[in-house]
Amino acid sequence: MKMNQIAAVLGAAALAATAPAKADDTDKARAEVKEQRQELKEQRQETKEKLKENRQELQNERKEAKQELRTKEQELNKEAKDARKELNKEAKEERKDLSEALAKLRETRAERRKELRAGLRQKYGASLQNTAIREELRTHASRIARLNQIKRIADAEEKDKLEDRAEKLIDRENARHDKQIAKLRTQAEQANTQAAVRNNALTADKAAADKAAADKGNPKAGNAPAANTPSAANPGSTDKTGTPAGETR
Repeated sequence: MKMNQIAAVLGAAALAATAPAKADDTDKARAEVKEQRQELKEQRQETKEKLKENRQELQNERKEAKQELRTKEQELNKEAKDARKELNKEAKEERKDLSEALAKLRETRAERRKELRAGLRQKYGASLQNTAIREELRTHASRIARLNQIKRIADAEEKDKLEDRAEKLIDRENARHDKQIAKLRTQAEQANTQAAVRNNALTADKAAADKAAADKGNPKAGNAPAANTPSAANPGSTDKTGTPAGETR
């Protein structure tokens, strides 16, 4: 029994000797954990401050970019305004030039119309008496006048597509007009030929009738009235008694 007691006392003593060592290890581990936590806290704080700085930098850059865009937009708006002002000025001058040109055309309208009519008389001659030809010439002149005006306006406003289209329409109208005039002149010539044939036939019939009437009044044919015989065709003639023809005593 004594031996067992001695062993128990020795074990208790050994435990008492090792207890301070374990306590030191625990304190040391706790201190290390505390230091790591502190380091992590400092790192989080640094990261937070760094993110804050980056966010502030981004905000500043965004603000500067907005300011630059606003300045650029203002410059572009000013340039566009100046360009519109210049274009309006040029357009106003072009409209003035166009108005002056149109006024000049109006002033010379009578002279140009006279020259046009003289040219038409020289070109078409007697064909101008045809109603259909005159109507076609009037229609053609009206269309060409409108297309030329469109072409002048498109040229003044630098609308190349519209000017090209007007030019093509003018060529198309000229081709149509030439074809229509040729057709109408052919029809007019045919009508004139038929009228001439009818007139010749009527003239021949009239000549034949006149000849027949003359033959009836020819003395050689035995159809002449007797001398001093009263005649209705000669109411002033007198008979043997001296009484004018057609009267009674």
